This record gives sequence, C-alpha cells and structure tokens, in this order.
Amino acid sequence: ELSSLPRELIRLEVGQPNFNTPAHIVDATITALQNNKTAYIPNAGSTQLRQAISDHYCSQGIPTTPSQIIVTTGSMLSMFSLAMTLLQPGDECLHPLPGFGNYQQISSLVHCISIPYLCRPSDGYLPRVSEIEKLIGPKTKCMVICNPGNPTGAVFNKNLLVDLLQLCKERNVFVISDEIYSDIVFDSKHTCAASLEDFGDSANSKVAVVSGVSKGYAMTGYRVGWTRCNPNLVLQLSKLQ
Repeated sequence: ELSSLPRELIRLEVGQPNFNTPAHIVDATITALQNNKTAYIPNAGSTQLRQAISDHYCSQGIPTTPSQIIVTTGSMLSMFSLAMTLLQPGDECLHPLPGFGNYQQISSLVHCISIPYLCRPSDGYLPRVSEIEKLIGPKTKCMVICNPGNPTGAVFNKNLLVDLLQLCKERNVFVISDEIYSDIVFDSKHTCAASLEDFGDSANSKVAVVSGVSKGYAMTGYRVGWTRCNPNLVLQLSKLQ
C-alpha cells in the first residue's frame, strides 16, 4: 500500500543500496558463467578470492594472509558460523540495542543467552564502556559490535574501539565486529577492529571481522561475505561449510 503512494519513499527496513551493481562486476559474472566456473571450490572459498580479500586488508595497513580469510554465503552465515563455533549452550553473548535483530536470533539458535547493551541517542548511539564492563560475567564469551551501526549509522571512533577491545581482552571475551557497512561512511573515518589487534600474536587473536560485498558494491543478491580471523578459527569455521 505504501509503495502506491504518489510521493517517493525512503525505505529503511532493508539494507539495499540505491545504486546498481557496477557494470564491470556484472560482466565478470557473466564471463565466469560462460567459462563454466560453476564447480565446487574449497570450503573456505576460492583461493583467488581469499587472496583478493587479504590484499584489501593489507592495503589498509592491516597485515592479512589468505589463511585468515573464510568466504561465506553472505555475512550472516559468517555471524552464524562464528556463534556455532565459539558458543556453547548457556554461554552469554553481548549485542547492541538498538541493533540488527538477527544477532539475538543467532544467539537463540545456538541456545546461548543474548545480553543487550544500550546505545543511546544521547551518546550518538554508541555504547558506554563502563556499562559493558558491568554486563560481562563468568558466562560471557562473545561481544558483537556493529561498526558502522545498523540501523543507527553510528561510527565508532578509534578511542572507543581501543577501550572496548582492551576491556574484552582483559576479560577474555571474543569480539565479533560486523563491518558490512564500512564502505558507506561519509562524514567520519571508519576504523577496522582488526587494525587494533596484536599482529605479533595473530594466531591467537580473539577478534573476528565480518564483512562482504553486499552493501559497498550493491551485490546483495550475490550472497558473498567473509570473516577475517585467526587461522585456527578459519579451519574450524571451514568445517561448517
């Protein structure tokens, strides 16, 4: 009914970019299909794509190898696979409120307890580290952050991100940073959580970055996402694909 109204509507309930998939991507897709590139690939994704994604992070000054990348059918599978791998029934996972509703649903699917942390309008929809510290208990295993925020658009400043990651490191809480909207930032600078991890101990990093091509390249129907995390976790995640 709303779509039949005469005025133009701005739809905020679906994260669909307002531009088309770039022509060179469409052309490359057609060429790949014509060249019969439709067979099985490694569980973690094609070697070429994993290399391209790792190069993308390296170009931002974030040392990354293909062994730290797993490609998924959309970033939501990345989120679900991380929950399946990291959480046990009864564990607690912190997630933002307001936030993407699927975070809570994923927690329910793996039978863990979803604990929301508030992101108030008065704080620019950013969390307070002091409040998160109080929410962390003996059963807290993961914290999900969304940067930039969905649906708020809030972008974490570097100092806040540093404080959050330091707190989680001290309390042995794994951080899952959903950065699917990182290419759509206009009035501030996006800081990738992976840029703040201890590169000297990347094999044991407890930071996973989730992203993909859906938003930045208007490829929502392609269902291509990825997780950047430590190589040992990539091996475990690959078993779910």
